[in-house]
Amino acid sequence: MADESTRSTACTGSSLLQPVSEMTNLPLDQVNFVVCQLCALISAFWFRIFLHPSKTSPFIRHVVATVLGLYFALFCFGWYALHFLLQSGLTYGIMILTGVEHMHKYCLVVALSYLSLCQITRVYVFDYGMYSADFTG
Repeated sequence: MADESTRSTACTGSSLLQPVSEMTNLPLDQVNFVVCQLCALISAFWFRIFLHPSKTSPFIRHVVATVLGLYFALFCFGWYALHFLLQSGLTYGIMILTGVEHMHKYCLVVALSYLSLCQITRVYVFDYGMYSADFTG
């Protein structure tokens, strides 16, 4: 019984919202994800008002969006967010190194292979039921 209760609250992301998770009786990773989605919607309005293209440079807009996105990914998924960076780096490398006529095929194969490998590892190596939200979604 104790193992089951620790399993439902296990999360690699932030534990800041643990009290909310306990009050709502929802897994912490789902609470983190929903809160991040709501914060992203709110920050989209802020982004549009204060970082409008007529007011700021594209570089500043890209930096703010990247930092905010990385923070949300780390908040939700913890160190699993490194998989986002690795997969993006792999496909970006393919886009740089290959020609336009085959780029989409190689990116699709690499992205699906990487996600499939991660999912198979998650199912057979790690505890499959540990997290209800994972990065392969």
